[in-house]
Order: sequence, then C-alpha cells, then structure tokens
Amino acid sequence: MIVLSIVSVFAVTSMIVTSNSVVPLALAQNISSSLLTEQVKVTHEISAPIDQIWNIVSNVDEETRYWPIMKDIKNINKTDNMVDREVTVGVGPQDTKTHQFVTLHPDQKLIQTNITEGPVIGTRLLTLNPISATNATRVDVVWDLDMNKIPVFARGFAKDNFMKATEDALSKIEQTVK
Repeated sequence: MIVLSIVSVFAVTSMIVTSNSVVPLALAQNISSSLLTEQVKVTHEISAPIDQIWNIVSNVDEETRYWPIMKDIKNINKTDNMVDREVTVGVGPQDTKTHQFVTLHPDQKLIQTNITEGPVIGTRLLTLNPISATNATRVDVVWDLDMNKIPVFARGFAKDNFMKATEDALSKIEQTVK
C-alpha cells in the first residue's frame, strides 16, 4: 500500500513536470523528499566556466558517456527542456530498465531527473553554481531514493554505488573539459 502511494505521487509529480505549466521546484522537492528513504549528496568543483559545464551536462542524450551505470537511453518523447525516456542501467548481475522524466532548467542551471519505474525510484537534482573567484563551477548532485525494492541487506551497497557512480561521472565530465 505504501509503495503504491509512493508510485502514485511520482506519477503525479512526473505528469506535472511534463505538462506545460511549471510546478515550483521547491514543492516537487518537498513532496518527494518527505517520501524517500535515502539521500546521496556529491559536490565536485571543476575548473571550467559554468556555460562549458552546462553544455556537457545538458546534453542528456550523451549521459552514457559519463554515468557508468547507464547502458542505453531510448527517448520516448523529447522537447527543448523535457525528455521522457527509458534507460537501461547495469545493476548487479543484470541490466534493468528504468523510466525517467528529465527536465532542464537552463536559467537555473539545474537538471531534474524523476525516476518513476525500476528497482530504485526517486529524483536526481544536478545543479551548477559558478565560483567567480576562480572561473570554476561547483557541481552539486543530490539523489533522493526509494530503495524499498532492494533487499535490506543490499541497500547500503546500492547507496554506495550511487555515490561512486556520481563521483565517477563528475570526474569524467571534468576530464572532458581539460
């Protein structure tokens, strides 16, 4: 019953995000954060201007180059700032499919990914912030994850894998700009 409620909230959130009207991001975060069980935060400073980093991270069709767990991306529907897609991820001994809604907020330099189906559901917020003193960019990634479909004994391992995959992705992005 609780899992069904969580899936329903994410379905509603995803429909709101994919419509033409914009729901305040804080509202979407408050709704999802109150229901999710695990949070992973990674911050990385890259010695490159924010626009250069944005050009890389906003090309969400190329995420397989940077995110090691993503094997394949199949876009179902795509507009300038929203992608409805199916992503094959390599988790454990086999690959699995997830369903995601990716929303780009270019003015805020923010990308919100809502994962609505798969072994883990939740959100990933990737935010860029300029560091004016050095012309560098701080990249913040926050995952809010519901891992209820993962056995309890494996959740710590899964959380560690999200942390490592994020650190690896940000390092690969950094290598791209050097």
